[in-house]
Amino acid sequence: MQAIPAAFATIFGGTAAAGTAAAATATATTLSSITTGLQVVGTVAGMASAMSQASYNSKVAENNAIIADQNAQEAILDSQKEAQQRGLAAQAEMGDLLANQAASGLNLGSGSYALARKSQAELAARDTEIVTTDGRRRAENYQQQATDFRSEAAQQKAAGRWSIIEGGLGIASSAVSGATRVNKIKAKRYA
Repeated sequence: MQAIPAAFATIFGGTAAAGTAAAATATATTLSSITTGLQVVGTVAGMASAMSQASYNSKVAENNAIIADQNAQEAILDSQKEAQQRGLAAQAEMGDLLANQAASGLNLGSGSYALARKSQAELAARDTEIVTTDGRRRAENYQQQATDFRSEAAQQKAAGRWSIIEGGLGIASSAVSGATRVNKIKAKRYA
């Protein structure tokens, strides 16, 4: 307990409570040890915070990857539904075209009537292909996003692991620095 009043006396230019250089050295050593301890505590707190943040960021990225995967599946399903709807619409148009052609009373198997139906069928097939290709492209984009998010999650996990190493090195550095200060104080005392 005498070290605390001695520390204040030494800091503010007075003499140590016991009035000796040994008391001042003990006070300086105690303050140096306290400083080192506080540095270690600060490093541990920073390390814990960095690990927590990295873990949170990793979970967010993993969840984003899951959402991107779901979006990719939905893009495929949506394009399939759209292609099916357009196919049905094309069949209805083909039926209307055929009915109109039949109503004319002319031969349906020859000339411009046959070419019109062939063109209608080709346009319908091309339209379906465009819709499904667009759906695949959107799905591939979402799959790429999912891959990117998984990569980000892995990077965040690695950052969390590195924060442990960094914290450990910081603690070791603080301990060495504190020991060096204490040794310098003691060396002055015995010099």
